[in-house]
Amino acid sequence: KGPIEFLVGSLRMVGAKVNKKYAYKMGDWIGDLGQSLYNPPSVFGWDEGLPWVSTSGMLARAEVAHRVADARDKKAPLKYKPDKLMGKKGDWQDMDAPAVVDRILSRLAVEEPAASTRTALEDYVRADSMGLPQTITVDKDFIDRKVRGLIALIMSSPEFQLS
Repeated sequence: KGPIEFLVGSLRMVGAKVNKKYAYKMGDWIGDLGQSLYNPPSVFGWDEGLPWVSTSGMLARAEVAHRVADARDKKAPLKYKPDKLMGKKGDWQDMDAPAVVDRILSRLAVEEPAASTRTALEDYVRADSMGLPQTITVDKDFIDRKVRGLIALIMSSPEFQLS
């Protein structure tokens, strides 16, 4: 994905609304990803595909993924409600780690992650603040902490970058 597709697609997938007062930050984020809006490197525009894959590019994408996942206060350039990604509140009580991971993978249009990616995501969802496995209870606090983190991890994954 090119930087614009990465950011704008992500915002659409999580249902984010851009705060008009801070909308200029979206241009800054695109610049952080290596693409200067309205300033292509040549008359042919920007390269597509693998030219966007680099060490610094992947680190920048991870940082932007974190910004998207963490958008929650009034001064954030965007805002969304991760609980809306989780479906009906009545269904939360029956969710385990694989179900939570499946729900967010689906919302972010990642169809078949590698087994190692899926295992890492499920381990993250199950881990407490010390990294030890725990039984999960899906509630607003869990969603605010774990689902936002899960969104950032998935957006940083190779599967999301290439889907």
